[in-house]
Amino acid sequence: MAATKGDRIIVESQSVGTPTRQGEILEVIEGAVSIRYRVRWDSGQETVFTPSLGSARIEPRAGNGRAGMKGRTAKATTRRPGPQTAAKRSAAKAVAAKTRATKPKRKR
Repeated sequence: MAATKGDRIIVESQSVGTPTRQGEILEVIEGAVSIRYRVRWDSGQETVFTPSLGSARIEPRAGNGRAGMKGRTAKATTRRPGPQTAAKRSAAKAVAAKTRATKPKRKR
């Protein structure tokens, strides 16, 4: 689920004894690889936060039409590989197959 401006973000602690952090998303920054959020935390501090999978929960603000989405985990959008990536992958497979065919077998 992608977050929008005004949603609440809740980040569970990675270590014992550290409290959960909560804040308001001020801006959604979409990069080539991941999504980052500019967040104003309840402590008053503002940071740019890049969540890892399963580390953050997004709670939509009241009245934005996404009532059934409360508590879902935020995750980055997945991108389909382009044709260049597919071509590189098939070339790598061909090289690997050729290497296996020409490699001498070990004697037992």
